[in-house]
Amino acid sequence: MKSYGNSLLLKTATQSFWNVYFGIPDPMDGLVYRRPSTQKTDTYTRLGAAPMPIEWVGNREPKDVNEYDFPVTNKAYEATVRIDKELVKYQQWDEVARLVGNLGQKARDFQTSLSTTLLVAGTSTAGEDDQFFFDTDHTDPGAPYTTSQDNDRTATAATGTQPTDLEAAASIRTCFDALWGFKDDRGDPTVPMDDNPANFIAMVPPVYRSVYRQVQIADSLTGPVGNDLKGTFTTRVNPFMTSAAQFFFFYAGSPHKPVIIQEAGGLRVLPVEEEFGTGDFLYSVEWYGAAAYGQWRTAISFIFT
Repeated sequence: MKSYGNSLLLKTATQSFWNVYFGIPDPMDGLVYRRPSTQKTDTYTRLGAAPMPIEWVGNREPKDVNEYDFPVTNKAYEATVRIDKELVKYQQWDEVARLVGNLGQKARDFQTSLSTTLLVAGTSTAGEDDQFFFDTDHTDPGAPYTTSQDNDRTATAATGTQPTDLEAAASIRTCFDALWGFKDDRGDPTVPMDDNPANFIAMVPPVYRSVYRQVQIADSLTGPVGNDLKGTFTTRVNPFMTSAAQFFFFYAGSPHKPVIIQEAGGLRVLPVEEEFGTGDFLYSVEWYGAAAYGQWRTAISFIFT
């Protein structure tokens, strides 16, 4: 039978965990497609694009659609904190709440970290089309449109890898031009004429925050020159981006997302367990899932050299 202290511990810890977990903004919000999983490895089939309508003369003309198959294998993840038995005995619930709340933050941050690691590796890791997720020459063999397309952009910054406001603005224009120019495997545009700035996201490391926010909100840039990019995109800081040379630019308005999170059952909080021998208490969470590459046409890597 659970003791009164044990019951209070469970209530305090669980409430603190979920309050913090759901209270933290996620830099990947709107950029992840979540898929449930019921087995260790799932194989997904992604279909190419539908055809444009054509004049109907005679019989209908059904078009074959490209198919891409790729497996995603779940992994098991856990995090456990040990809560000193004396914290429970003397009802130090504030400290318990802070500790388990921090576990909630780490559990929330974990999937952001997982997605970020995947994206950073995308310049050298293959996606569904067997090319690097960020590559200079994406093609769609067997499709009507096979022209090479580039979502791996670079530029030189005058002072190394730290861009000026003008260089940052130039990089954003390059990303917009690339997104507007992407074609599906039939040669049709993939990004609609969308003027919602919330759908165009510059995800930057902390060191780039000030300069890209300036491009986002300032009336003019160094010169001074007018800032035609004001209000056309949003800036999100991702603290898990550790490179001082790279940022990502995303289109979030598509149902096809750059990252897939596959999960088996979602995040699970385990019952409080009294540790044998020590009398301390263990509070654990577990998650089964994986991150995988989604649609490369919604994402651009930009690296300053």
